[in-house]
Amino acid sequence: MTEACTGFFGDRQRFPSDLIPRDYTYLAAYLHPSEIPRAVSEFTHIDYVRTISKFRRWASTQRSMAGFDDPFVQEAIVRQGDAITAEIVTWADRTIPQPIETPATIPLSDVLTIEGNGDYSSYFAPQNSLCSVPDQFLGFPLLHFQDRNHNEMTLAYLGLLLLVSYSVYPHPGHLPYPRWEVAVKYCQCYAAFPNKNQMSFVNRILYLFYARLTFDESFPQGSLPLESG
Repeated sequence: MTEACTGFFGDRQRFPSDLIPRDYTYLAAYLHPSEIPRAVSEFTHIDYVRTISKFRRWASTQRSMAGFDDPFVQEAIVRQGDAITAEIVTWADRTIPQPIETPATIPLSDVLTIEGNGDYSSYFAPQNSLCSVPDQFLGFPLLHFQDRNHNEMTLAYLGLLLLVSYSVYPHPGHLPYPRWEVAVKYCQCYAAFPNKNQMSFVNRILYLFYARLTFDESFPQGSLPLESG
């Protein structure tokens, strides 16, 4: 995983893909049967990080050759990014159960009114009264997971979507809007994790960084729940 993550920032791949076995039957000799699905999911997660890393390098090369503002290049990058996103979503829908949500403190209709609105401070203003619930991110629904592995894999899935978004649109902030939705969901999952020190480094550092990068100056109070974790 370390090699895959550093690859996202331009480091070369140390272990060729053709040397990594794709037949996971050997796991039965090392793991309890109940642990095999989690291990396979983690291997898939690493494969997607590598795929996104290659995509990011390709997109950067295309922009450097044609110019950052070339609309045809950006259209091609968006199409490829959408294809990777669709594949990741299909994998997650097949392998990661949805967490159970409690009702939101703030009505969802009020939350969604911020789309297209540059004034986000009114939404984040009530956070001091909401943070009395330690496992809840602001006024969004509190999420409940089967166990820590379920939480970790959901975080990893959302983190992959953030990596794709920042590869397609390499700028900080909440736009495009689906990035904001993913970052909020990531923070919901992060807040629900019982002991942050036991979380994997990729979720606790890499993906959390990009979730926080989404909440720019338009969200002046958005960093507090993350830092408290």
